[in-house]
This record gives sequence, C-alpha cells and structure tokens, in this order.
Amino acid sequence: MTTLTASPHRALLVAALGLSLAGCVSPYGSQRSTPDFGQGLDRPASARDAYHRPKQPHGRFGGSWQRPVTDEQTDELRAKSRQRRAARLEARNDAVAAMRARFDAMPPETSAKLLALEEALVAEINQLRQDPAGYTEKLATFRHRYNGRVVSIPGYMAVRTREGTRAVNDAITQARRTAPVSHLDRSKGLSHAARAHAFRLGEQGGLSTGDGDGGAAYGRMDLFGRVEGMFAENIGAVYGDANLMILELFVDDGIDTRVHRYNLLGEMFTVVGVGCAPHAKYSVVCVMNFAEGFDEEAPSATALQVD
Repeated sequence: MTTLTASPHRALLVAALGLSLAGCVSPYGSQRSTPDFGQGLDRPASARDAYHRPKQPHGRFGGSWQRPVTDEQTDELRAKSRQRRAARLEARNDAVAAMRARFDAMPPETSAKLLALEEALVAEINQLRQDPAGYTEKLATFRHRYNGRVVSIPGYMAVRTREGTRAVNDAITQARRTAPVSHLDRSKGLSHAARAHAFRLGEQGGLSTGDGDGGAAYGRMDLFGRVEGMFAENIGAVYGDANLMILELFVDDGIDTRVHRYNLLGEMFTVVGVGCAPHAKYSVVCVMNFAEGFDEEAPSATALQVD
C-alpha cells in the first residue's frame, strides 16, 4: 500500500526583526557585499525587502551595553567572560561526544551512508550553484515522477504536494534565468551544528528550525564558532539521495517565497555545513546551514569579550 505524506522540508531564512521566512543577520554582522541571490533570480517582494533591511543585531542579543568604568567592574566582566567561554567549550565538547556516541551505536553501514549523503549534498548544492541552467535537465526528469500532485519514487514513501508540476515548472524557469554563483566551502563547525540538530529532529520525530526569529538556529551554529553576516538553514527529509533531496528543496512546493531555493542560491553565502541522521518518521533528515562567513576558531560568540 502506498503511504502518502505531506512535503516534509523546512527552511529558515528570517529577518533580524523577526519577519517569517525572510533574511537573518548575525549580531556580529559583517561589512560584506549587499546580499543577492545571483543574477536573474527573481524574488518575491517580501523576500527582497527583508534582505535589504539594514543589518541590526539580533533581537535577543541586542540592547545597550556600557563599558566598565572601574577596575572592579572590568575584573568582574572578565571573570564572567571566562566562565561563559568555559561553559561554551564544555557544551561544544558534550555535543560532539554525544554525536560520536550516536554514530558508534549505529551499524557501520548506516553511519557510512549518512556521512556519504552529507558529502553528496555538499557536492549537489555546489553543482546547482555553479550551473543553475544545467540543472533544468534534472528538474525535467523529476517532473516525470509526478502523478497529479503525488510524487512517487521507487524505494521512498509517496509525497503529496500542494502545487503539483506547477512548482517544478516555476523552478525550471528560475534555473534557466539564474547566473552561476560561487562555490561553497564545507565548514566543520557548521556541519557539527547541522548534525547535532539532525539527530535531535530524528529522535523527536519533528522537522523544525526552532524559533521563528532565527534565535535557535543562530545558537546552534554559534556553539561551534562565530557566525558572521547573513545565515540560513534548510531541512530536508524522506529522500536518502542527495539529488532528490536538493531537487525537492529547489522546487519548494507550497512555499510562496521559495525560501529554500533562495537559500541554495544565495550569492552572499560562502560556507555551508551539512549533517544527516536517521529520522523516526521520515527515515532520514538532513540539515543544511548556510553562512556569509563563519569563524571556526572563535573562542566565544555569545560571551562578552573584554580581555
């Protein structure tokens, strides 16, 4: 019997002021070039306007701060900074140890497949970015998998879409008119953050990016380094095949702003982190973290640094 599920992917690309599914800035915003999604990529007004809003510190990290005026205040702030750095390092080490334990508990073939899927997703994302027009052939082949609004691929649960082939046709049009954008380097820290969230989602059986204003995603990434400038998060599931997962995210069925598509082709991004894990409901889940910049060696991104 065919099992039907709603399209399972999720994305996060939110504005500093909390606009849903629109552009997100680190509190350590950079002076990098104005964000764009590549020449020829049309964006809905809501996404376009959000990306051109002035960069401001994230709401939960914002607020005023006065420089200490006495030696006692300075010493107190330095002590708090050291404590926060130590706590952050401990949390990072605990998260890495927990992921290693999960991998060790898996059959070797399962962990090998997950790691291979992560590498394949990075390669697939870069193939799309460097040759969007060439991706139209894959999209056309994917369109043949539709039977009305249902996507049926052997070996995977059938997925009921909202738009049917209309979303695929829209994706093909966008791919044809989009100029190539830069290659993304894989970030170790962002991959740790993505993998930790993937395991969390897999165990909980959900597919959530967290806070609607990007705070949760920022905190996950910030644990393993420092996010600089714009950042975004995509979540894909069901397909244990990189090609199919990226195709579904690029088609972005049922999402008016096509935010997954814009995340994949964001010209401002330079690095990506990918992590995959088994999922209780959808078999597999993969988290993709994009950032304009990421400092792998930052001692603390949320601790106040005064020394």
